[in-house]
Amino acid sequence: MNKPLAAWIFAAVLAIVIAVAPFPADASIRLLKDREYVRDLIRAIDGAREEIVVCMFLFKASGYRGSYPDRVVERLLKAARRGVRVEVVLERGGDPTGTVDRDNEATRRRLEQGGVRTRMDSPRRTTHTKLVVIDRRTTFVGSHNLTHSALKMNHELSVVIDSPAVAAETLKYIRTSVLRD
Repeated sequence: MNKPLAAWIFAAVLAIVIAVAPFPADASIRLLKDREYVRDLIRAIDGAREEIVVCMFLFKASGYRGSYPDRVVERLLKAARRGVRVEVVLERGGDPTGTVDRDNEATRRRLEQGGVRTRMDSPRRTTHTKLVVIDRRTTFVGSHNLTHSALKMNHELSVVIDSPAVAAETLKYIRTSVLRD
């Protein structure tokens, strides 16, 4: 399937889910197109007071200080230094020669060296989520991986949901499904 068609299908499905999902009445939902995601994610990380939980298929921070994924790493490390609990869960596919495993492992080491708690999922099942929950209130979910391509070059679409109920359900999913497989 070509990329524009896949992006269109994803956007259409996401729009339908948002329209029919039983979100709490007090939930606020915004679409984040392309680079809007990294802008809003960095703002939310910078404003975090208690907790940041990331559950990501691919987090490829290359070590280039100005790249968007590296900016996210730096902001997560800065949040941890100011006392925010930061936890990152990454995909481990079980193929040590695979690029996803290699890139996630490199980012995991960098985060752990800076005091961030990291975990790899079970290689028995692929974790293809792209989730971030901040302060048990703000949830980012959608198509954005934390890679240079996804954050700067690709057409990607995600949503940010301001709702403690949605955040709680998302954290429950991460802890009872992703981390228990």
